[in-house]
Amino acid sequence: MPTLHSSCKHELLTVKLRRELKTKSFPENRFPTVKFLMQRYNVSQATLTKAMAPLFEEGLLYSVTGKGTFVRNKAAMPVQNSLKMIFCVVSSQAVFNREYNSATWFAMQEIFSGIAQSTREHGSTINLITIPVDGPEFRHLAKMPNAAFIFLEYECFESQIEYCIKKNIPYAVYAKHHKLTRKIKQVWLDTEQAQYDAVSHLIARGHRNIAFIGDKKNSSRFKGYCAALHDAGVICRQDYMVFNEHGNEELSYEQTMDLLKKHPELTAFACSTDIRAVGALKAVQDSTRKIPQTAVTGVDDVSRIYYPVPENLTSVHLPFREIGEALTNTAFAEEKDLCIRMAPSLMVRQTS
Repeated sequence: MPTLHSSCKHELLTVKLRRELKTKSFPENRFPTVKFLMQRYNVSQATLTKAMAPLFEEGLLYSVTGKGTFVRNKAAMPVQNSLKMIFCVVSSQAVFNREYNSATWFAMQEIFSGIAQSTREHGSTINLITIPVDGPEFRHLAKMPNAAFIFLEYECFESQIEYCIKKNIPYAVYAKHHKLTRKIKQVWLDTEQAQYDAVSHLIARGHRNIAFIGDKKNSSRFKGYCAALHDAGVICRQDYMVFNEHGNEELSYEQTMDLLKKHPELTAFACSTDIRAVGALKAVQDSTRKIPQTAVTGVDDVSRIYYPVPENLTSVHLPFREIGEALTNTAFAEEKDLCIRMAPSLMVRQTS
């Protein structure tokens, strides 16, 4: 069972446990022990207690002093409607074309794999569909019995999402890198935290002159870089920042070389993606510098499956596959405004 990566772990775990209660059998109605559940879901006792509290309140579980926790007789439990058809909605299938944008392609591959795996666990089928923003196709699909929708973009499908809410149609939204302010069923990835963790790690290692190589100034990853420096009392210098929206290795190499010539005092390069980090790492290695005295970090981690990223690169793992799983569970969840924040994980290796 995969680890739950979320600051709202207990909410996602409640969804998982509720589904098990309504779909599985328990010998003598005995529920698994706290120790067993902690190990199975890799959570603390505090998280598990929070997750189980709503199940006791709903009457799905009850405890007997000295004997343990038991499942309420299923005959008295509400029947869960079967969701047999999940539609995974995108505005253009170009996002699944590697030539369109390699970073987007990689993320979508992983997310869809997680959705597909979780959908099979629910006993449902999945369809990847492209719906024009103003097309009539959506309402035709929404009228199908036992239909559910996972929207991989928010801005393109606000009216369709609103329709799901009004008609009580199961749905979930991938909000990408920012929590949506409105209360809807959403899953979002905290990439600002990812860059914050990488830069904080560099600062903890003694680095103070840290360059940033990213895509643009209003990105969440750049905000994480600035926030980490600010919280540590380190000056955030404009001349230590370079940007390139294409994010390719060659341009990052050139930008790093230029920074090294202009600012020999630099001792670390915090890159917003692994592929940018590859260019920075090669530039450092081609200069007179040594790794890890001059450190390099990236963000993505699992992208080395698809990119020629060295395995010794310190990076931040982004749980795209787990996002897919969380989206499916959120679509099945009974909560009307469930919001799941997916947290990154710093992977410290030899380049820092």
